[in-house]
Amino acid sequence: MEPQGAPETALQRLLDHPQVYVRNRAAIVVLTEQGWTVEQIAAEVGVSPKTVEKWQAAWSEDGMNIFPGGDDTEDNRAKEPGDAPKDEPEAEVPAVTLDDNLEEAPVIGLALTPDVFYIPVGLAEDAYGSDTLMDVAEAMEAAPQEVPEPPRDWLAVLSFPRSVPLAPTDAMGEAGRRILLGQLADMLRQEPVARLGEDSEGVHKMRWPPPNAECLWHLWRLFR
Repeated sequence: MEPQGAPETALQRLLDHPQVYVRNRAAIVVLTEQGWTVEQIAAEVGVSPKTVEKWQAAWSEDGMNIFPGGDDTEDNRAKEPGDAPKDEPEAEVPAVTLDDNLEEAPVIGLALTPDVFYIPVGLAEDAYGSDTLMDVAEAMEAAPQEVPEPPRDWLAVLSFPRSVPLAPTDAMGEAGRRILLGQLADMLRQEPVARLGEDSEGVHKMRWPPPNAECLWHLWRLFR
């Protein structure tokens, strides 16, 4: 396609952008303008048809703003021969705190509030950044893989001080009863020194069995 006007020229430059996801978006737009079908574009770019349709719709609605920086990005501006970037002082990046509007913070990170745990927008430093990882994964033909957990020795996990006698043949209800009794026994072992008020470690150890027993009760109560 021969470039005609500023948008086409900018798109042609974006086809050589160092970021994979930017090149993919530019290729989708260029091929769409050339009349390619969704399936043809998906096969050519190496993404899913759904991704092609998403960026076609985004281009129709937002134009060059689907790219980082939109119309004002240096990649998208027509450059004249001899143009050189001017030296400008680096903008100071304000510190981000939990009181700031994290959804507008230009950083990658996690934010925890009393009622929600979320990843703030800004992963790709543009409004469509939440899809960047998947776009890159599709472009590399490598979807994220789950890391399997190593097998656990559950009998070792269920061991307690003065180990509770458990056997693989125990019924679930019986195993739960023994573990709860083991927690109670561990608390009672610390009671004499805790009552004397001379052993802070004993007092501390008495605090653990009750919440442990409560958690175990919720786990084992179905097998009574």
